[in-house]
Amino acid sequence: MATSGFSTTVSPVLTGENYVFWSVKMQSYLRAFPLWEVVEIGEDPVQRHANPTLAQIRQFEEDKAKRYKVLSCLHFAVSDDIFSRIMHLNSSKEVWDQLKEEFHGSDRTRRIQALNLSRQFEMLTMDDTETIKKFSGKMMGVVNQLRLLGKEMDEERLISKMLVSLSKRYESKIFSLEDSRDLSQITLKELVNTLEGLEQRRAFRQKGITESALVANSKNVKPSNGSAKRNEVGKRDKNQMSNARGVNSKDMWRRFAKVKIKTGDEKVVVVEELQADEEILFMVKHVDSEERKDVWLLDSGCSNHLTGCKDNFVDLDSSFRTRMEVGNGEFLLIFGVGTIGVQTPTGRKLINCVYFAPDVSQNLLSVGQLVDDNYMLVFKDRTCTVSDPAGKELFTVGMRNRCFPVNWMKLKQTAYKAIFVDTDLWHRRYGHINHTYLKQMAVRNLVDGLPRIGGPMKIESLNGSRFYLLFINDVTKFSWIYFLKRKSEASGGFPEFKTLVENQASQTIKKVRSDNGTEFTATKFELYLSQFGIVHQLPVTYSPQQNGTSERKNRTIMEMARCLLFEMSLPKYLWAEAANTANYLLNIAQTRALPNKTPYEAWFDVKPAINHLRVFGCICYSKVPDAKRGKLDEKSLVAVHLGYSQVSKGYRVLDVKTRKVFVSRDVKFDEAAKWNWKTQRIESSWVRGNADDVLDDYEAVNEDDENIDEVSVRGTRSLQDIYNRCHVAIIEPSSYMEAVVDVNWKQAMDVDMAMIKKNNTWAPRAWYERMDAYLQSLEFTRSSSEHTLYVKGTGNKIQLIISLYVDDMLITSPSGKFVDDFKAKMQTEFEMSDLGRMSYFLGMEIDQGSDFILLHQRKYASDLLKRFKMEKCKAVATPLAVGTKLCKDDGGAENNETYYRRLIGSLLYLSSTRPDIMYATSLLSRFMHKPSEVHLCAVKRILRYVKGTLRFGLKFSKNGNQKLQGFCDSDWGGSLEDSKSISGKSAISMAKNPVDHGRTKHIRIKFHAIREAVKNGEVAVEYCPTKEQLVDIFTKGLSTDQFKFLRDKLGVCSSGIKEVC
Repeated sequence: MATSGFSTTVSPVLTGENYVFWSVKMQSYLRAFPLWEVVEIGEDPVQRHANPTLAQIRQFEEDKAKRYKVLSCLHFAVSDDIFSRIMHLNSSKEVWDQLKEEFHGSDRTRRIQALNLSRQFEMLTMDDTETIKKFSGKMMGVVNQLRLLGKEMDEERLISKMLVSLSKRYESKIFSLEDSRDLSQITLKELVNTLEGLEQRRAFRQKGITESALVANSKNVKPSNGSAKRNEVGKRDKNQMSNARGVNSKDMWRRFAKVKIKTGDEKVVVVEELQADEEILFMVKHVDSEERKDVWLLDSGCSNHLTGCKDNFVDLDSSFRTRMEVGNGEFLLIFGVGTIGVQTPTGRKLINCVYFAPDVSQNLLSVGQLVDDNYMLVFKDRTCTVSDPAGKELFTVGMRNRCFPVNWMKLKQTAYKAIFVDTDLWHRRYGHINHTYLKQMAVRNLVDGLPRIGGPMKIESLNGSRFYLLFINDVTKFSWIYFLKRKSEASGGFPEFKTLVENQASQTIKKVRSDNGTEFTATKFELYLSQFGIVHQLPVTYSPQQNGTSERKNRTIMEMARCLLFEMSLPKYLWAEAANTANYLLNIAQTRALPNKTPYEAWFDVKPAINHLRVFGCICYSKVPDAKRGKLDEKSLVAVHLGYSQVSKGYRVLDVKTRKVFVSRDVKFDEAAKWNWKTQRIESSWVRGNADDVLDDYEAVNEDDENIDEVSVRGTRSLQDIYNRCHVAIIEPSSYMEAVVDVNWKQAMDVDMAMIKKNNTWAPRAWYERMDAYLQSLEFTRSSSEHTLYVKGTGNKIQLIISLYVDDMLITSPSGKFVDDFKAKMQTEFEMSDLGRMSYFLGMEIDQGSDFILLHQRKYASDLLKRFKMEKCKAVATPLAVGTKLCKDDGGAENNETYYRRLIGSLLYLSSTRPDIMYATSLLSRFMHKPSEVHLCAVKRILRYVKGTLRFGLKFSKNGNQKLQGFCDSDWGGSLEDSKSISGKSAISMAKNPVDHGRTKHIRIKFHAIREAVKNGEVAVEYCPTKEQLVDIFTKGLSTDQFKFLRDKLGVCSSGIKEVC
């Protein structure tokens, strides 16, 4: 049959986003065999004859085979994710219709798709950095998708779109085409070929010849006898150019195209004749043989630093877009902003906020921007001196051709070098290797890729391993590490290692030195060695020092692995990954045994490149392959960097969600962040990254000096962070001399001094002593329990109550007359301000009525909900669910201790006016040392209760009942931790019965004081039934009705605003 070759052709694969193209390819693929009619008919083959002939039976079997071949073909032509959605379908037509409905949609869906593509087509424009081929391909990609959806576009429409979408640099060519040709007669292919030819010619000229830019007075070309005449001609023609505005630009350029300079042995500067229909930028300037990307012109007319060379940037934000107006009124497009690195005689500098403009051929250093950044520029005697904000001179440049060119390349060639761009970051990337070794590796140029400027510079692992086997080459000190699940596997790993190293080194192993472990002294291992003539050396028993190399290497690897784990707070089951990385880093690091080589170079005879190194355990983002993600899936996943692959060029990363390790090539790193394994979130590390946004200094040293100062490992804050904070900070003087200069501070000090002199008080303690003496002279009595509370009255009647808080005073009285009299006396003695009726004090809000006072913290509670992102939560009726029992080890996932403690501390402060949340908050405060998700959910329930009772507070009503009542609850064995009671009926028994004293010595004496009061008749102790037991609200979780009843009895209520829950 024609389908005999079916399996030899590879079918297209549907990933989800390519259905339109896939369907066309798949139809062609199936028709080639032929099999497409099986999909179109969609009917299963049926044996229609009662007594079929042999040919009919064979035809029936072939039809069935076709059916299964098509179904198999469709199954293999989709990704695994899509296959899982069609695997239950039994016919190829069902599969095809299902895929068409899912990815192609209904007629209405296709119309919407066509509308979106049409909109996309209309909005297409060519970027300045795009090539003609790339843009035409992008445009035709949209057109072909529209054609597959049934929307056709004629050739004239495509040509018109192509012309209006081209960038500005092709405007002259478009005008030429419009003038010389009928655009209705040209094809799209001819247009693209014409534009590509223009593009190639421009690329060739730009690549070429700096002599073709009308060079005048170059110092590389000495004047000859005819130079004066040539200069005169050049001046005359130049004047004609600038003055004759009516002259046709084509004729003008052709006149200049004829000028040539002839010299003997010197360079001939030739001006090419260019096509008149191309854009030409005429600029007559001095051009040396220097690299233009390293020459910057100081420009006072430029408002921002500009460069057209992308290679100049050390950090570039390509998402930034803007435009700048230039002198002729046109606009220059900006395609990014970033930081460039330059070398000055005083060291390495980073210049920030530099615009990237591809159309700019000359780098420009804005004088205005430098001045705005507090740099000083002094122009004197044909030179310009630039100094930093501290007054330190950075560099001086001389004037040439009335320009001030700064040549960073020349400055770079000066005999200066600097320390590592970020020594501490490379210390961390290298697994916390000794700083001295790190410096020596840079100075001696032992590795390639280390940043330098101007010169050199007992838990199972994830795979169940519990041991590792280390092989060390005694000459080069290069080491290999293998991980074992059992110690007995050690000898079995040697044959694999032997094959590896003998292939790499093209030499055989002659000696093996190991310790006296049974895994190495077993008969099987000894026979294997003797079979290949390998000598087995063993140390004397109990003499590990004879095997010192491996002992030291073992210790070094584990110490480095410990550092790698601890720095990023990684779980201990990743010890194997850390040990593997430690061994990898040690192989490319300096060792005493090889003073001028690394083990890697000694073994492979190649200097190691280390620019791929990243901090172990840092956060990284691994790209998800297109074939493994759907349309709406994330393009990258959050992972943790776990080292480097030995078998492929990629990084070993751990998926934090699945806990699986895989190798990825497309990875972006955030070396200043780590994964919090408790909260399952990303958090910033204490060390900053190596990208700064400001000019920064690096210490420069002489080329002959090999000593590089160590950099402190303490994290630093960039200047940009400080600048940002300055906009919102209040700067206070650090000394009296600074403060007295400021008029506002001087005025404030004068007011304070006048007040102190008037009140004759010079310290808070002296102020309190004076106030205490004055109040007692007015017959106030100081409280024995609260020394800042004063009471005045006669008999049982209270006239005034005064509360002091530093220099603030609260006054309360049953009569306004007493208050007015007291304030009058105070104003004669002290300078004071009357703030009127109290409504807000120390974070507490006070609502006063004719017969009540309500203390609440509504604003604080609202801010609390916003701070913890609970302002939109759903309210509940009680802060603690009925029957809630909490314990330390509840099996829940551990939570962030700091976050939990902040929650508890905030709620404890709120409970001063909200005793209804006091028990729930106090109960949950017992778990601040080790909170779990269960505890956090319980705390958030309190916040949900607060959300519904924001206006609630403690209400004090005016009535004649001043009887003091206390309540004691009975909650036996309420704690799951130690089965202790919060309090109980035993308290009543102890208070009444002194015989119990012998059995309750563990209870502190102050809890027995009530017994003496009962004995003296001052206090009566009575049993209270559960329904009336007010203190139940402080000992257990209650039902909604009981909780509200006791809350009202407690005096917690709202000031007229309806409760939410």
